[in-house]
Amino acid sequence: GMPVEEIASSGYGLCPDQSTVIDPEDLLIFIGPRSNPIHDYKMTATFDGYLKTAKALADANPSIDSNRRKRQMVSKMLSNVLVCGWRPDWQDDYRRLHDRMMEIVRQRQPGSTITFVNAVDEDEFAALVLKMGLRKARDDGEVRCYEMHHPYRGIFIRHVRGDAAKPNVIGPIIEGSTIHTAIILGTQANIRLGHRHRDTRVLNIVLLLRKLWSVKAEGVPMHIVSENQED
Repeated sequence: GMPVEEIASSGYGLCPDQSTVIDPEDLLIFIGPRSNPIHDYKMTATFDGYLKTAKALADANPSIDSNRRKRQMVSKMLSNVLVCGWRPDWQDDYRRLHDRMMEIVRQRQPGSTITFVNAVDEDEFAALVLKMGLRKARDDGEVRCYEMHHPYRGIFIRHVRGDAAKPNVIGPIIEGSTIHTAIILGTQANIRLGHRHRDTRVLNIVLLLRKLWSVKAEGVPMHIVSENQED
C-alpha cells in the first residue's frame, strides 16, 4: 500500500484537499454519528451558488434541457423495492416518509413497486399514505396497495404488516414478485432495540433474504442496502 506520509502529502486520508475532483472509479466512504447524513447549514450559500451557476448554464444552452427530457425515461428503471423495518419519525411526520418514497419513485418507471414490511397497523399506514395524496388501489390478497400521485401514476406502494425476520412473512413476497432492491432498517415500529440488537436483526434479515433468493433461483440479482450501528 501507499506509505502514510505519501497519503498525507498527496491530499488523501480522512480530510482530503477540498479541491480534489471525484473520479468515477473513486470509492467514497461517509463516516458520521448518523446513518442518514445531513448537510452543514453553513454550506447553504455555497449550494445556492451552485444552483445559480447551473441555471445560468441551462439558460445559455437550451439543448441541455432538451437532451435531458429525451433521456429522462431511459435513465429511469422498472424495478421493485422492498423496505424492511420502520422509522418511528415517519409516524410523527408523514412528510418525512413521503420524502424517502420520493427519492425512490423519481428513479422508477410505471409498473414499479415499493413494498413496506413492518408492524404498523394497516389502517395507520393507510392514513399516512392517503395524506400524501396517494389513492387506494386493488389489494393483492392480504397485501394493501396504493398508487402514487401525479406525476408518478402507475407506481404502487404495497404494505404488509408483519415481521420481516420471519420466513412466513417475507417468503411469499420474494416468491410472488421480483425484488431488485431490499432496504433493511434496524429500527421497527412500536419497539425500540439497542444498537447491538438492531445489527443482529439486520443480519438475520439479510441472511434470510439470501436464502430465499437462492432457493427461488430466479437469476435476477437483488441489491441489498442495510445499516449497522456498531462496527
